[in-house]
Parts: sequence; C-alpha cells; structure tokens
Amino acid sequence: MSFRVATLRRWSLHTVVFNFSSSPSPQFQSHSVLHNFLPWLENKASSTISSPLSISNSSYGNSLFASKSIQTGDCILQVPYSLQLTPDNLPPEIKPFISEDVGNIAKLATVLLIHKNLGQDSEWHPYISCLPPQAEMHNTIFWNESELEMIRQSSVYQETIYQKSQIEKDFLEIKPVFQPFCQSFGDFTWKDFMHACTLEHGEAQRVYL
Repeated sequence: MSFRVATLRRWSLHTVVFNFSSSPSPQFQSHSVLHNFLPWLENKASSTISSPLSISNSSYGNSLFASKSIQTGDCILQVPYSLQLTPDNLPPEIKPFISEDVGNIAKLATVLLIHKNLGQDSEWHPYISCLPPQAEMHNTIFWNESELEMIRQSSVYQETIYQKSQIEKDFLEIKPVFQPFCQSFGDFTWKDFMHACTLEHGEAQRVYL
C-alpha cells in the first residue's frame, strides 16, 4: 500500500489529529511506544520502511513531522500487505461462524480486540499500544443523549444514530459466536466493541487529503 500526496493539509489517523511540521528538528519529548513503533514495523516487514515523516508527540498530541520538503505526487509511505490487519486475520476457530451480514469494520474490530486482550503476547502489541483510548477520541458515537440532542437537527445526528445501530447489530451477531472462545481470546463488552469499531473505521479512512 502506498500513500501519495495530492495536497498538503491537515489529515487524521484514528481520529487523532496529526499535524505537519516543516522543522527538521522539532522540540518535543517522544513517548517510548511511538519511538519503538518504526523499528517494530521494519522488523515485522523484514525491510526498511522509508518515509520523510516521523511520528512523535507535540502540543497537539500524536503528530507527524516532515524531515524534508514533500512535493505533490511524492510517495510518503509504503506499507507491505503483510503489515495490514484484515478480516483474514480472524482466528480460524471463529471465522466460519461469523455471519456474512457482519461488515468488515466489525470483523476488524474483533481482530483488534483479540490482540488487545493478548497484551504483550500479541505480535501486534506495539501497534495497538499506539492507538488512542476512547477518552481521547472526539467522536459523536460516544456522546450521551443530552449531547446528541444539541445536534439533532444536523445530518451528523442521523449518521451517528445509524452508525451506532449498525455497531450494535454487529455486536449482537458476534458476541454469541465469541463467547465459547473467551478462555482463549478473552472477553469484550459493548463499549469495548464500539471503541474498536470506531478505531477501525478511522483506519479504513485514515488519510484525508
């Protein structure tokens, strides 16, 4: 997978705002999970993943910094398919029992929850450690009824209600299938599933140009 620059403006990953900085030596203190992420990524890919971008912490939160000038049409990142979580990563014990009516976002959320429950035993732990907790996600899915009432007249309200109902429908399909395997893969709640679905929805649309 390759990402090329069509226009340079603010873009988002997993609903966390990433900001471009043209400074080659930004003043920040890197978090260890972010500092260790690229070496893990390259080790898992068995190759160097070159990019003019670096991930670190800034006053905006997790941020992207450009180490050199990026021109329109430049490839800023290439990610091997082997490093992409897909529905194919569902455990074979569970995969046959999940209905075709369940969408890919929900299937990916299930994969994410399985690996999250495995903790450091998961091969994806360095990646999962970089994902934002629910408290840091500004998404109307997590708003309460009084907060949603403020946007009732907008299309965002209708989209939020629709997405929430879809997530609940998928949860009710997946939870009974997952239950017999809790000893092997851990358990999850409705809130856990909703958080994971929101993360994966952001991943599916991670570059906004």
